[in-house]
Amino acid sequence: MKQIFKKGLQAILRRVGLYHRLKASCLYELFWLFADRQIVDRRRIETRFYRNLIQGFKPGGTILDIGANQGAKADSFLRLGARVVALEPDEPTQ
Repeated sequence: MKQIFKKGLQAILRRVGLYHRLKASCLYELFWLFADRQIVDRRRIETRFYRNLIQGFKPGGTILDIGANQGAKADSFLRLGARVVALEPDEPTQ
């Protein structure tokens, strides 16, 4: 039931063009801190991983994300202060 509600809400937010804006905002993180803290913790761990992996990277630099899928890695790169060019060659499946 919880998963059905989540998918329905995501679909509505995508249709009105708010899903990605909310996901990139501090509201998204604040919501998940209360709803499911593990999601926030995993995002922070992934961001820390990329910060250590691409040493010497400076905020404002450009990162190409080829095969971006849903953009999870692009989200981490944005958190590092990168300008991200994300490309997904496959058609979306929904």
